[in-house]
This record gives sequence, structure tokens and C-alpha cells, in this order.
Amino acid sequence: IINQNLLIIDTGSAQNIKSGQAVVVNNGIIIGKIIDVMDHAAVVRLLTDNQSKLAVSLSDRQLVSGLLSGSLGLGMSLEYIPQETEVKKGDLLVTSDFNEHIPGGLVIGKIEEVEFSEEELFKKASVSPFVDYNTLSTVGVIISL
Repeated sequence: IINQNLLIIDTGSAQNIKSGQAVVVNNGIIIGKIIDVMDHAAVVRLLTDNQSKLAVSLSDRQLVSGLLSGSLGLGMSLEYIPQETEVKKGDLLVTSDFNEHIPGGLVIGKIEEVEFSEEELFKKASVSPFVDYNTLSTVGVIISL
């Protein structure tokens, strides 16, 4: 672990790891993506990092529901949710099919709170992850689609 938003894994380009690939735990829960690769190591930016951006969907819809970004390393926020999109607390969030090198349908977390007002074009939501990012020990990288 470099800091609370970046970690180094002990596999790299020699094992076919490339920048942009999804990093997962457990049963396909995405926790971040590769941002830098060396021969036998790679750097992962966690989804909680405020520089992390990911197109996401609600689990029961194919279309992009918004853009997920980190929230100061503490959680995640979902922005640019179209006003007409119905979203509520407890909804499951997954990766959309519009991310390069990352398959759609990987579980991210669930909606915690939704913010919107009639005069705004988009809604916002806070997202809680399904894993505790402070206890990560074993991760996997999805190397091909």
C-alpha cells in the first residue's frame, strides 16, 4: 500500500498486466484499476481516490447511469445521473459497458443517499462499497474481456 488510495501489487507487464485493467476482490467486486505497470509490479488506483473515474450503471439497467468518482478517499460519489433516472437508497451499482479494458457488470457497491433538486439537470448520490478497503490483502486483475 502506498497510501489509502493507491496500492502496489506484485504482478506486472511480465504477467500481461496493462494500464486501465480492472482490479477485483471476492466474487467480482471491483475495487480499482491499474494506472502504472512495471515488469513485476503494478500500481492500483482505488475507486475511493478522488482522481478515480468510472462509468457505471444500476444493476437492472444497461445504459450508463452516471460517473463514479472517489470522495476524498473516504467513499464514492455518483454524479451526472439523469433527472429522469429512478435511483434510490439500496440500489446496486455495477460497471457499465462503456469503460475501456473493464467489463460491464462488475459489482461496485450500493446507493446510500440521493441528492437532487428540480432546477438541476442531474442527480447525485453517495455510494458505499461492499468491501472494506482498509483490509485488502488478495486482489485479482481481469486481463482480457
